[in-house]
Amino acid sequence: MAVFSGSKNFTLWSPSNRNHLYPKVLNEMSAVSSLVPDAQMSGQKPLDEESFPCFKHALPHAVHVTLGPGDMLFLPAYWWHRVHSSGRSLGVNWWFSPHSLLLQQFMKSIDLNVDVTEADGSVRQQYRW
Repeated sequence: MAVFSGSKNFTLWSPSNRNHLYPKVLNEMSAVSSLVPDAQMSGQKPLDEESFPCFKHALPHAVHVTLGPGDMLFLPAYWWHRVHSSGRSLGVNWWFSPHSLLLQQFMKSIDLNVDVTEADGSVRQQYRW
């Protein structure tokens, strides 16, 4: 991510925090995202600890980074991230495939073993190892 104007605030979690972030996969071709609402992740709203009791374990491991004009951030593959811009900003990012096909297949197998949350909110169980 490169920022040309304005600023972008990132919250990052390593892949080791995955189980505390409540992953959801909408379909086999989509990226994995979190069931925890953005406003609760950012602290704008109180955390619903009844619905997301494990998320509090990920909070101490969050890394917060603010990028301004001329700053760049390399985000390694499979790192969880949340991005917020306050006001106008202009940035460019690009996606890449990890060099290791074995790592890519391993992470995809983990993602495919996560229950799928459908658009209507219903949960479809995926196959398990």
